[in-house]
Amino acid sequence: MAACSGGAGSTDAGVPDTGGLDAGVAMDAETPDAAPDAAPDAGPPDTGVMDAETPDTGPPDTGPALCPAAPTECGVPTDCQDDLLPPSNCEPCRPFNRAICSEGACSTPAVLGGGDIYNISITVSPQITGIDSLVAFVVSDRTAGNRKLTCDDFYQDRVSLDEDCLNILNSRSYPVQQAGDTFSVSFASFTSGEHSLFLIYGHRGTPPRAPRLGVSCTELDVPGPQGAGPYFYSGEPMLPLP
Repeated sequence: MAACSGGAGSTDAGVPDTGGLDAGVAMDAETPDAAPDAAPDAGPPDTGVMDAETPDTGPPDTGPALCPAAPTECGVPTDCQDDLLPPSNCEPCRPFNRAICSEGACSTPAVLGGGDIYNISITVSPQITGIDSLVAFVVSDRTAGNRKLTCDDFYQDRVSLDEDCLNILNSRSYPVQQAGDTFSVSFASFTSGEHSLFLIYGHRGTPPRAPRLGVSCTELDVPGPQGAGPYFYSGEPMLPLP
C-alpha cells in the first residue's frame, strides 16, 4: 500500500483472496482359442475403480519452526540483547528487543528515530464493540527459526505473542479517547530493515486488560532511517479473533 510522507507528526491512537481407440488404426484380429479356459481367473473382477489412497493424517507442513532446531549464536532474541520492558500498566503488552535473531544468528539493524514515525489508520469491524484501549506491536516476519510469519497467522490466532522466538520490535498501548470506528496509531523508535507486521489489538479497560477483542494486521517493508517522516498508511481493518 502506498504511503504519504511529510506533514505534521501524528498523535498516538485515540487522539485517534480460488480415450477411445484411434479409429484410423485397425486392430489385428485374434485367433480364437481352440478351447475355452477350464476355469475363470481366480482374481477379482476389474471394476474400473482405482484403489483408494490412504489419506495423510499428519499435520500440515508449515516450513521452518518458530525456534531454531540447533541454534548457534542465538535461539531467542534475548541471546542477542536484553529485552526492553513495555509500560508497567499495560498487562497485554510484551517485552521487545532491538536485536534480530534469525537462523541462529544475531543482527542489530539501525533503530528508527523521531524523523521516521509510522502512522497506521484503521477501521474497526462493527462486530467489535466496547473498545477502550489499543495495544500495538511491531513484529518482524522472521522468527528465530526463520519461519516467515504472515498477517493470517495472527488473524487466525495461530501464533501467540507469548512465543519467545518471535522478534517483537515494539510494544505499547494507547487509550481510545474519541468516538467512532476509525483510529490512528503511531509507531516510533523500532528496529528498521525488516519486513514487519504492525499489529493493533482492541481491548476493554484503561489500562487495557484481557481478552483481546480483535486485531488489525498490516505488513510493511521498513527501510533504514530516512528522516523523511512522518509516514501515513491506511492499515487493514480490525477483525474479530476466532
